[in-house]
Amino acid sequence: MIYLDTNYLIDGLREGSQANHDLTSWLQAGTEVTISSIVWFEFCCGPLSQIDQEQARIVFPQPEPFLAEDGEMAAFLFNATGRRRQLFRDCLIAATVIRANGRLATDNRDDFELFVPHGLKLID
Repeated sequence: MIYLDTNYLIDGLREGSQANHDLTSWLQAGTEVTISSIVWFEFCCGPLSQIDQEQARIVFPQPEPFLAEDGEMAAFLFNATGRRRQLFRDCLIAATVIRANGRLATDNRDDFELFVPHGLKLID
């Protein structure tokens, strides 16, 4: 299962972008692609158009929920990687992907690579 980071979701809706190409290819190949509820939250904070929100809701009707065990893993990631406030939401996203044994597609690799030693898998 491939999980999209917020920036990849936003870019995935932009025709002609690499993320749009990747997303289209994955979906056409039958690859399961989803987002976490944390990504959905960030995405809905906008700015975004109603059309973008409707398109995303069609492609991702049921984002992966954030569970109590994700909270524990996110806290571990936060503490293990230096307690940097700017990574707080990234810890939440990474924890969900780790629990679900998925792979994360992101344009923000530098921040998420900190979580790889703790079980996060990134898309190359």
